Amino acid sequence: MRSTAPSESSVDRTGRQPRDLDQLAAERVLTDRRVAFVGNCQMFRLSKLYGSSLTTGMRGASEYVNPHVESDPACASILAEADFVIWQVSDAASRIARSSLPIGTRVIDVPLVSAVFLWPFAGRPHPKNERVPHAPNGPFDPELGDTYLNSLIAQGVTPDEAVSRYLSLDFRTRTNLDRVYELWFEAQGRRDRATGFAFRDSIVDSFRTEQTFLTGRVP
Repeated sequence: MRSTAPSESSVDRTGRQPRDLDQLAAERVLTDRRVAFVGNCQMFRLSKLYGSSLTTGMRGASEYVNPHVESDPACASILAEADFVIWQVSDAASRIARSSLPIGTRVIDVPLVSAVFLWPFAGRPHPKNERVPHAPNGPFDPELGDTYLNSLIAQGVTPDEAVSRYLSLDFRTRTNLDRVYELWFEAQGRRDRATGFAFRDSIVDSFRTEQTFLTGRVP
């Protein structure tokens, strides 16, 4: 999935160009280093996946930092002690300034990967969504919500009638699907170019035949 051209934004603050992630892993460089993953839930999952690859006796560590919430001393400590930072490039505002990373920290950029065009009505939680212990954002958070369904609920439509209306809905009367796709196409391409990856091409080639996303931002 990595393109042949290295990412300019992957240059660390010492001016050196980090090697490809696959090469670093093959040489077991990361297994003896503290690695911090910075980004949304995709990076959280990657941090868990990488952490599960570390075995007893390895000196490495895998940590996650959410840049979209207020930073705390624990997060600051993780970034200060990290040998490598896997930094997610996205369009969302970050509360952590990249310039705040210590000099010498090696940063590897990766893009936010999405397919939001497949869920044109996502973005708002279910009106009865509530946080519960096993689901801090609730079972029907914005990623799993549906604005059209929400409007039917607000109208007091019965479940059977809601299903009937949804099945007969002409989506083109509710949103410009072509424009939604164009906006995604431009945004994913921009993130790919900034990091040296080519996820957009892979998604375009496969989304009609393969289900590769659970929600718009959860592959």
